[in-house]
Amino acid sequence: MSEVGKEVPALLRGITVRALVIYFVLLLPVMISGCILRNFTDKSATFHGWFIPLFYIVIINELLGKINPKFRLNAAELLVISMPMAMAAGKGYMVKGVTAGEVIWAQLDWGITAIASALFESSQKDFYLKMAPWFMFPEQDRLTVADILYNGLKPGQTIPWGLLAVPILYWSLVTILVSMLGIWLVFGLFGQPWVEVERLVFPMAIAHNYLITKGVTEYDPTARRSKIFDLGDPHTKAFWIGFIVIGVPLSIAPVLTEVLPAIAAAIPGYLAFQWGELKVVIPPLAAVLPGCYALGALIIDQGLIWTLLPNDVLYTSILIWVIFSVIWQGFAVVAGIYPYEPGMEYRWPWENVPHFWDPFPYGLLSLLGGTVAVGIWQLWVYRDRVRKVFGTITGGEDIVERGLSLKMTTWIGIITFILLVIIWTASGVPIIVSFLYVLFLAIWLITSARFWAELWWHEPNFAANGDWPTVFLFPIGGAIGAWTTA
Repeated sequence: MSEVGKEVPALLRGITVRALVIYFVLLLPVMISGCILRNFTDKSATFHGWFIPLFYIVIINELLGKINPKFRLNAAELLVISMPMAMAAGKGYMVKGVTAGEVIWAQLDWGITAIASALFESSQKDFYLKMAPWFMFPEQDRLTVADILYNGLKPGQTIPWGLLAVPILYWSLVTILVSMLGIWLVFGLFGQPWVEVERLVFPMAIAHNYLITKGVTEYDPTARRSKIFDLGDPHTKAFWIGFIVIGVPLSIAPVLTEVLPAIAAAIPGYLAFQWGELKVVIPPLAAVLPGCYALGALIIDQGLIWTLLPNDVLYTSILIWVIFSVIWQGFAVVAGIYPYEPGMEYRWPWENVPHFWDPFPYGLLSLLGGTVAVGIWQLWVYRDRVRKVFGTITGGEDIVERGLSLKMTTWIGIITFILLVIIWTASGVPIIVSFLYVLFLAIWLITSARFWAELWWHEPNFAANGDWPTVFLFPIGGAIGAWTTA
C-alpha cells in the first residue's frame, strides 16, 4: 500500500517482442566474441567479455526517438536487454561499461576447458580420465579433444562440435540453473527488504540507474528529449561538466595501460590495469612497521562512488585494514609469529600473504567462516520474510510485489535447487554432498549479493579463493564414506 499523497510509479512492460528480438540477436555474437577475447588474447583477465556500454545505448536510443518516438525503448526494455548482456560482459559493465571481473557466461566453457587443462597435468590426468563423465567432457577421443582445447587446432584439424555438443548443453544448463538460483534469492527473498526497508545503496548500480533514469525515464515527449540531454537543466550541466573535467581524464589512466601499454610504461610509477585499478604502495608505513600490509588498490570508479556510502561502512573498511593488516600483521612479524619475507608488504591479496598463514590466517577465516556467517545472519534477520515467502506455496495467499508473483518465483527457486542437486548426483556426487554443495552455494550467493548491495564486488570466489568445497564438503564426504580422507 502506498503512502498517502505519494504517487506510485506505473510498471512498464519490459519483456516485449522487440526487446526479446534485440536480446537474442545480440546474445550469441556477444557470447562468442567474449569467449574469443577471453581465451585467445594475452589479457584474459581484461578482455574477457564484450558489450556496448550503456552510455552509448542511451545515446542511440535518444537518436531513435528523434527519428520516431515509437522506436524508442523504455526503461524496462533496456533493463531486459542490458542485464543479461552485463552477465556476458562482466561485473564491471554495470559500473563503467567495460569488462572487468568475472563473466557469468564464462562458466559455459570454464568447466570444459578446466578439464582439458587437467588432462595435461600429470598429477591430475588419471583422476580426471576416470572421474569426468562423458556429458561433462567428451569420452570419445578425449585426449585429442583436450589437446585441441588446450593447445589449439593443428593444420587440417577441425573443432569436434559433435563431441562437444552434450558437454556444452550440460554446462549451459548448470550456468542457467546457478543464475536462476541467484536471481530467485535476490528478487524473491531479499531484494524487497534490502531496497525498501534497509535502503541499501547498491553502489555498483548507481551509474547504471542514473543513466536509465535521466536518459530514458525522465523524457519530454514534446521536445523529444531526455533529461540528460537538456542542457538548460543545472543538474544536467553539472553531469556533463563532471563527465568532461573528471570522467574523461580519469578514464585515460586505465585505457593507456590496457590499450597503449607502451605509453603507460614510460610514465614513472604508473600502475593501472583492468580498466582502473591502480596499485598504491605506502613505503613509509612499511619502513615503520616491516611486514605490515602497506599496499592499497585505488579503483577509480569505486573511489568516486564510495563517497556516497554511509560513513559507518567507510570507517569499518578502514578500521579492519588498520587492525588486521597493519597492526596485527606488523606485530606478528616483529614477534616472530610470521616469518619476514622481502616484499611481503606489497603483495596482492591473492598472492602468498600472511592473510592465509598459520597460526592466525585471518583472511582465510573471513573468506570461509565470515561468508558463511553473513549468509546465515541474513537468513536469521529476515526469517519472517523467509516464512512469508515460503508461505505462499504452503497454503497462504500469493503476494505480488512490483508485478512479481512470490508464489511463482518461490516455485522457480525450489525447482532450481532440486535440479542442481539432481545434476550433481547424476554426475557421480553422493546425494548428501550434492545437497550440501547446493545449500552452501545458496548461502554464498546470499552473502555475495549482500556484499554487492552494500559495498562492491570484493566477495570471495566460491570455489577458488575461499575453497569452500574442500574445507566444508571434503570432511563431510569422508565422514559418510563417500571417499577416504587419509
